[in-house]
Amino acid sequence: MKSWKSWASIASSFFFGLQYCAFVGLLGSVPRRSTAMPGRARTPHLDVVIAHCDRPLGWVSKFVTRNVSNVTIISKCNQTVEGAPPQARIVRLGNVGRCDHSYAHWLAQLQDRVPSDRQGSDLILFIKDNDMSARYSEHGVMDRAVPFDEMVQSATGPSRFACGRQWFSRRGGQPSTYHVKAVLGSFAMRAYNRTAGKLASPQGSSGPFQSKYKHMRAWMQDVGIAELLKNQTVVRVCYGGAFLTTYSQTVLPASRTWQKIEASLARGESIEEGHFAERSWAALLSTPLTLQDEVKAFTYLKTIHFAPPLNGMILQR
Repeated sequence: MKSWKSWASIASSFFFGLQYCAFVGLLGSVPRRSTAMPGRARTPHLDVVIAHCDRPLGWVSKFVTRNVSNVTIISKCNQTVEGAPPQARIVRLGNVGRCDHSYAHWLAQLQDRVPSDRQGSDLILFIKDNDMSARYSEHGVMDRAVPFDEMVQSATGPSRFACGRQWFSRRGGQPSTYHVKAVLGSFAMRAYNRTAGKLASPQGSSGPFQSKYKHMRAWMQDVGIAELLKNQTVVRVCYGGAFLTTYSQTVLPASRTWQKIEASLARGESIEEGHFAERSWAALLSTPLTLQDEVKAFTYLKTIHFAPPLNGMILQR
């Protein structure tokens, strides 16, 4: 049972959100990020960004069930890229930051080279080089891969985002992508074992895993994410490093957030900051939740995860 201070923090954050939305008159429609993108044609596009280390990529063409316009493979482990689509552009980078650094690098470079025919509704798929078949389990919560057609349906809807993994619980309550931001911000992971997904040696192959940050909230403040999400009580979180979004969502307010995230993730190969970034992509690359969305999330709330690694996750009835 959490102390009254924990629940008070959640309540205070939520009711501040209610007051803010009422004050600015946004009860029906929190503004979305600009969908203005350079372009002339309305031809639908799908661009794919693959974070590659050492696994063959032949499975990608089977997983992605629609035509692909561009493929960028960011390869870091000095290995041959097997099964790369013929139209792929291969970018070699130093082995830092894993998939999250690769995604941040692509986003940081995007502003200078958006194809002229891209529209806000065109899609971008971010995936790792694994074949999506792995299953994970944490605190009685398990996940599965989401079929690509289902991802497209979600990403072309109001959220403009789809997670490549879906969670379910063996203990009752339906895990959701909704997370209480105040609790999510307390997340910290002092060590990590990639294979088992459990706490392990605090010393990685390229230096210490542990960051200089006390918790995720401090990192978010440092790279500018906290400012972007300051008026949200509930945010989306996608675990697993696979997600689909639209070009409209890559247009952040005037800031260098993508560049700051990329620089933060360049500290080493397996680092705590990568887990902070993993938990930030959905909030950054989806439309902000409306007040009604937040109220609905709490209306159907069964419980909230407070323990890592699922800090803030809302399980619904």
